Amino acid sequence: MARAGLQAPITKLVDARGYRIGVVKNSPGDKILRAAGLSTEGVTRPEQNLDKLLDGRIDFWFSNEKSQADLLLEKNAPPLRQAYLSVPEKIGLACSVTSNKALMQRLSETLGKAD
Repeated sequence: MARAGLQAPITKLVDARGYRIGVVKNSPGDKILRAAGLSTEGVTRPEQNLDKLLDGRIDFWFSNEKSQADLLLEKNAPPLRQAYLSVPEKIGLACSVTSNKALMQRLSETLGKAD
């Protein structure tokens, strides 16, 4: 996310080189950005990044929709703009070996459609 007035064309991650990017330390976002060779400014709580973004101390805030929406409402923050949408990482789901087989089949089919 970026402040509405920041005009920084980010069409791929490398375009963000040289900008100050706020992340939660050691979060998936922090790891994704560092793996792409970008520098990050880590904090311990997401609301710290929103404050830093609104104060102009970072240029971008790497966050998820849930964190953004909750914090923006809580702080009555001005509108932000989406600067870049990253591709989500694949995640896994652990189930018990005693789980209902029909349910597991439906879940597998549904998740297969999400690829």
